[in-house]
Amino acid sequence: MSASPHLVRLAPAWDQPAIRAVCLALPTTIAALPAQAVIYRGRNTLTRFSLAGREVVAKAFPAPRSWLKRMQRLGRASKAVRAFDHAAQMQHLGIGTPEPF
Repeated sequence: MSASPHLVRLAPAWDQPAIRAVCLALPTTIAALPAQAVIYRGRNTLTRFSLAGREVVAKAFPAPRSWLKRMQRLGRASKAVRAFDHAAQMQHLGIGTPEPF
């Protein structure tokens, strides 16, 4: 399942049509990677691969439970959106964190 193009948020440095197209295909791309690409599997899954000539680590969150879906419909941002926003804010404050894309 791929996301709608207008729902994909990218950091300004990554917001290019070619990278946006690759990001839309990430679920399929990550599913096709070998098992060695997974560097952590637990509460979340971290997968390492190459994107636009750079090594990246994608963090996949589990699907929200029904009560979380209701909260998101009422205005709470998803865990992925909050993680992206928090990383961007930490960078803005000069706190070391991986670059969100």
